Amino acid sequence: MSQQAIAPFDFPDHEYSERLIPRSLREVSSPNPSPTTAAVGRAIAAAGPLPGRSTSGWKNLRTKLIVAVVLLAIAISAIIGEDTSISSGWQGLAVAVFVLVLVVAAGRQIRSIRSSTWGARRLGTAAEKGWIEYYPALLSEIWQTGRHVPHADPTEYYYKAKVRLFLPDGTVQEIISDEFESHTSPRSFREQGIAVVRFQSQATFEHTTGWYIAAHLATKPFRQASLHNGLTREQVSAGLNAAASPAS
Repeated sequence: MSQQAIAPFDFPDHEYSERLIPRSLREVSSPNPSPTTAAVGRAIAAAGPLPGRSTSGWKNLRTKLIVAVVLLAIAISAIIGEDTSISSGWQGLAVAVFVLVLVVAAGRQIRSIRSSTWGARRLGTAAEKGWIEYYPALLSEIWQTGRHVPHADPTEYYYKAKVRLFLPDGTVQEIISDEFESHTSPRSFREQGIAVVRFQSQATFEHTTGWYIAAHLATKPFRQASLHNGLTREQVSAGLNAAASPAS
């Protein structure tokens, strides 16, 4: 589990998956009486801020808010300005599709904003109280789940991967990752030697794409573990080294 083996994907250290956000502060307000990955957690805490406590993303958060407002404003303008006399024709269908794309894109921004604000505060409490568990995670081949083409910015591609979590008791849990974003196209990934398949069923771990640290909120099922956990690459490396140590 060397630095070179870390999966080459961008999981921003100021964004958190809703999989990790507690339903309420009450369920994580007391210390976890039996944390299962304490040694890995200590190594991660020593290498950087705990999830939910990073402040590096506020500029990006402001940008996301502006983008969401602009997208929704354009969508509303398109609806108001549509000529109802042609709304049943191809032009009306094109407007409907255009509006739907804008609303979906705005929804992604809003979910990210929500998870990076009140969600981050809940996650920070859960991490401090020992309710966030950290497991070495091996990623399978990736597959594309979507694409967004902004007016001026580079195209955004969305991917998923199967993930094998290696637990301290020697067992393995396999999950599907949450969706992650990249500006790298499937073709470019393949040219870099990263395995990309067309369908989820073709992801068999024959050509793995690297290791990472998956975080898991102990009050939820393992299938809710996430790679969008707010860790820096230095923390991921520290966590992998700690997990590989015989003492952990």
